[in-house]
Amino acid sequence: INHPGATFISIHFRDFDLANGDYLEIADPQGGQAYTMTGKGKLDLEEFWAQHIKGDTAVLKLYATSRSGGKGFIIDTYSAGFQSISLDVSTDDEIESPITPLSTCGASDFENAVCYSGTTKYEAARAVARLLIRGRTLCTGWLVSEAGHFITNAHCMGSSREWDNTDYEFMAEAPYCTSSNGQMQWPGTIFRSVEYVVGNSTKDYIMLQFTGATNPADEYGYLQLDNRAANPGEPIYLASHPLGYAKELVVNSDHASDLPTGLCHVTQMTTACTYGATYQDVGYYCDSEGGSLSLIHI
Repeated sequence: INHPGATFISIHFRDFDLANGDYLEIADPQGGQAYTMTGKGKLDLEEFWAQHIKGDTAVLKLYATSRSGGKGFIIDTYSAGFQSISLDVSTDDEIESPITPLSTCGASDFENAVCYSGTTKYEAARAVARLLIRGRTLCTGWLVSEAGHFITNAHCMGSSREWDNTDYEFMAEAPYCTSSNGQMQWPGTIFRSVEYVVGNSTKDYIMLQFTGATNPADEYGYLQLDNRAANPGEPIYLASHPLGYAKELVVNSDHASDLPTGLCHVTQMTTACTYGATYQDVGYYCDSEGGSLSLIHI
């Protein structure tokens, strides 16, 4: 499957059912990023979005060992992402609105995460992951316990249809401070198996827990939740994947409210929430864009 100029390809399967011994391999043209699926496919779902392949081409190879058993599979759509932030879907089914910038104040203060390598800010941000949901929506989430509990926004995923069809990609980071960055650039390590723990659409959060053989918190650590409200004037920074870019940190701020230090901080606790929530939220002038999340106090 080739979509010229795309930064990634994500394929949707239905009626996936391979015979015993048969398997499907998906990779890039060089054989990298390769993974295989057997039986009823990802998490035995039969219908699912497969793990994405970075680049504009995904190569599928079916290996069959017998003439009987299993129905095969159907590919009914795929999505392709672009540097322009929009997603192009190969059918008209459920095309979602392109992600658009939300609140970059003044000049952009986003920096590649690696610019802070060796600092406590960088180490804490290892727990932050990029989410590709159902092949077409991009968000950020982060680990909050050593047991692999994970938090993101409820507006990003509200049902098993979303969280079972998400690539949870950790350490997707540009290699150098000056490296170019863009939507779905720079690969990380992808995890997939989660279960629902708790959520609240009014307060716009959902907590999941990784259930696979490997717990990402063992490798990347986790961010602790504070059992208190933030204080105006408290220094903070953002670690996230705005617009689905490789991980970026926002530590500095050129907004007048963050002078004279030029560092992000909490401005108020009475900011109106988005996405229909009615409670008051933390206010700040750190730059953020669609897909941003994960506010960390210093």
